[in-house]
Amino acid sequence: MSVLEDIKQEVKGIAAERELPEDRAFGFWFLERFEDLSPEDAEDAVVDGPWDLGRDAVYLDEDNSTLKIYQFKYSEDIGYVKGALKDIQNALKAENEQLAGVDSVELTIVTLATADKELHAGVKTARKIIKTWLSRNKYNVESRVELIDLKRFRQLYERLYGVKVDLEWKKMYVLDEAAIIGLVDAVGIKDLVDTDELFSFNVRGFLGFRKGSVSSKILKSLKDEADRKQFWVLNNGIVCLCTGFKPKNNKVEFENFTVVNGAQTLNTIATFLQNNPAVEEPIWVVAKVLRVRDEEIDVAAKITESSNTQNPTSSRDIKAIDPSHRWIEKALQDEFGIKYVYKRGQRAAGKSVKMKDVAQGVIAFWEKQPDISFARPGQIFANNDVYYKTFPTAIIDALKESGDKQEIRDFLVRLLLPWHITVTARDFIKKKTGKGSKVDRKFRSLTYHMTWLYRELLQDKLNSEGTSKVYAKINNILEKTMEHLFSELVTFLTYSKADIPKSLKSHTAEERIRSDFMVAPNFSSIKDIVNSM
Repeated sequence: MSVLEDIKQEVKGIAAERELPEDRAFGFWFLERFEDLSPEDAEDAVVDGPWDLGRDAVYLDEDNSTLKIYQFKYSEDIGYVKGALKDIQNALKAENEQLAGVDSVELTIVTLATADKELHAGVKTARKIIKTWLSRNKYNVESRVELIDLKRFRQLYERLYGVKVDLEWKKMYVLDEAAIIGLVDAVGIKDLVDTDELFSFNVRGFLGFRKGSVSSKILKSLKDEADRKQFWVLNNGIVCLCTGFKPKNNKVEFENFTVVNGAQTLNTIATFLQNNPAVEEPIWVVAKVLRVRDEEIDVAAKITESSNTQNPTSSRDIKAIDPSHRWIEKALQDEFGIKYVYKRGQRAAGKSVKMKDVAQGVIAFWEKQPDISFARPGQIFANNDVYYKTFPTAIIDALKESGDKQEIRDFLVRLLLPWHITVTARDFIKKKTGKGSKVDRKFRSLTYHMTWLYRELLQDKLNSEGTSKVYAKINNILEKTMEHLFSELVTFLTYSKADIPKSLKSHTAEERIRSDFMVAPNFSSIKDIVNSM
C-alpha cells in the first residue's frame, strides 16, 4: 500500500471515529499524529468553518511560547492548495491579539498534493511577506512558514531526506568512508536554513533569540570579531546525516544532507550574515557528518536522539525505536491477543492499543498528572524522566531476562488498566457531549481528569486486591460509576466557574478538584460503590 493510501486509510478511520467528513478529519489526523496533541486538545485547536478567516486550526504551545496556525488541504489538486498561501497570511492577521504574548509563530500548510516549483516559490514569498508584516506591526516575534506535502509525508514515512550541497572544509578526516569529522565553513549553509529538508530530523528546530537563550549567546560571539575567528572553539558544533558524500580537494559534495543537532547554530549564523553582508570570511564550525542508507530511519532516529543529550528532547517517533516497545508488542499479543501500535504506519486488525494512549493513561492515572496527558502529551516522549516512568526500561529488561508469566502479565496490566479507563472515558464523554446534548462540548476535555479521579476511587481496591484483580473488574466498575462521576464533575466545575479547558492545562483545576471535589460526600458515595464491588 502506498503512503497516500496509508494516509487516506488512517484519515478515514478518524472520520469514522469522530463522525466527520474526511476533509475535516484530515486536520485531526495531522494534529494527533504529527503534533502529538491529545484528541481533546486537537478538538479545541480546530476552528475550521465558514468564518475561520484562514485558520483551520490554532494551537498555543505555552511551554515554548509559540503560536501555531494551520491550513489543511485534503486534496491532491495543486491549484486548490495554492489558495492556502493567502489563507495562512489572513490567519496570522486574525490572530494578532495573541501575537503580543508569544516569542514565535509557526504557520503550517498541510496537503496531500505534491508541491511544484511555483508552490515552493510561493511559500518563500509568503515567508518574506509575513516577516515584513510582523516587523511593520512591531511584533518582536520569530516566524516560520512550513509546507508539508505528499513528498514530505513519503519522506517522513519511508526514507531519510535532506538537501544536496557542496561544503568547504578547513580540516577534514574521513573515517571508513562512513563519516567525516572536521571544520566546515557554515557560510555554505546559510542560504539553506529556510528549507525544511535541512532540519528534517532535528528535534528542536530554531528557538529564536530570546534573552539568555543559546541563540543569543551564539549571536554575541559572532558579533565580536575576535570571537568570530575562534567560533569553532567556542561552539559545540553540529551533527549531520547524509546518504552519500564525495570529497574533492577541500570540498565535499553531499546527498541528502540534514542537520540533526545544530539548528540554533546554523540559523543564528545565517541571521548574522544576512544582517552583516560586509562579513565575507569563513565561519568555521566543528562538524560530524555520518552516512546512513536512506531507508535506515531507525538508525537516523537513534543518532538524532544520542546527538541531543544536552537537552532531553526527542519525538514520539524517536522513542518508538526503543526496543522496549517491540517486547511490549510481543507480550501483549502473547498474553492478551492485543495488537500494540507504536510505530508510524502500523496497522491493526481487531483490538489494538496505541502507544500514545497508553502513555497518556499511565501519566494521568499512576503519576496523577492529567494536565500533561491532556495538554502536553509530547512531553511524555520528549522528557526522559517522564518517559521512563511510563515505559521503565530497567523493569522491562529484567522481565525480558527472567520474568515469569505472572510478573509479565502484572506489568502489562499496569499499562492496560489506565489505557482502558482512558479510552472508555473518552468514548463515554463524546456521547454525552454529542449532537443534541445539553452538556457543553468543552467538557470533552475531561477525559484525563476522569482517568485521574478513578485512580483515587480505586486506591483502596488496588491496595487490597492488586492491579490484576481490579483490571478484571474494571468494565463493571466503569459501567456502574462513570455516569455518576462525570455528572458530578461537570456540576462541580460549572458551579465553581472553572475556566474549561484552560484550567485543565495546568494544576489550577487539579488543586480545586483535590481540595473541594474529592472531599465532598458525592465523591465519597461513588468511592463506596467502587469498594463494594
